[in-house]
Amino acid sequence: MPCFEVDGLPPNKAGGSGKSMWSNEQQARRLIALRKKALEVVKSPYTEEEDVRLRLKIHVGIPGWDTLGAEDRRKALKLVGDLDNLVAGVCDGLMEAHKNTPRTSFHCSFGDSTNSVYPRKSIAFKDDSQITKIHAERVVSAGHHAWYRVEMARA
Repeated sequence: MPCFEVDGLPPNKAGGSGKSMWSNEQQARRLIALRKKALEVVKSPYTEEEDVRLRLKIHVGIPGWDTLGAEDRRKALKLVGDLDNLVAGVCDGLMEAHKNTPRTSFHCSFGDSTNSVYPRKSIAFKDDSQITKIHAERVVSAGHHAWYRVEMARA
């Protein structure tokens, strides 16, 4: 069962700038970190016939979290991103960027198609439609450190 941890926040499907996460500089950095870590433990992507279970635990450090009021906590969490967009960012980031969107531009930090993390390459599975079960949670604590853990298994 592939399992790995990544420093920082996961990619955010919403991207935050109206652009695709693949062309957004901040999201590209997050995608590259995700794809590099996944490549360390995923020896070959699940085949298209295999269903996949995904478990994602996101740890978010927000300075002064314990002393913030409800409104300030909501504002801080908005900056982190909605859990569903972070889950979608991880799911999309572990698969091949869709071939049915050939005009999607990729941020220059991905390099060219020879790079192991290039978006047109499958990392963990061909398509996130293979995911049949997701367990996701966001854990918030006081501090600055953010990281997340991804676990995958055959369903």
